[in-house]
Amino acid sequence: SEKYWEGVDRLAVQHGIPGRATAALFDAIHGYRVRNSSYRAVMDDWDEPISNQVATNDLRAMVRAGLLEQKGIKRGTFYIAGVPLLELRDKVRSSRQRIDAAGIFDD
Repeated sequence: SEKYWEGVDRLAVQHGIPGRATAALFDAIHGYRVRNSSYRAVMDDWDEPISNQVATNDLRAMVRAGLLEQKGIKRGTFYIAGVPLLELRDKVRSSRQRIDAAGIFDD
């Protein structure tokens, strides 16, 4: 998770996306569908409430940057991980060492 946070934070900075947006990127990299309402709910939980319009602007910026892909329209709109997030996820996963209860596997 730490490597995901570092990676999505780095991508946000590279693309001029507000730091608060890492919450949506973190969810997307884990395969969750991000919606305007879920993004705002996370921000509320973090005691950083944002308006519907701010969430919409953030999500649009992430789509323009290619970090998220928009699916659906109007009330059915949701966002999934874009190519840069998928590449980051694959990179982090491939760098992991497999472990079991007995210890580390030798591959």
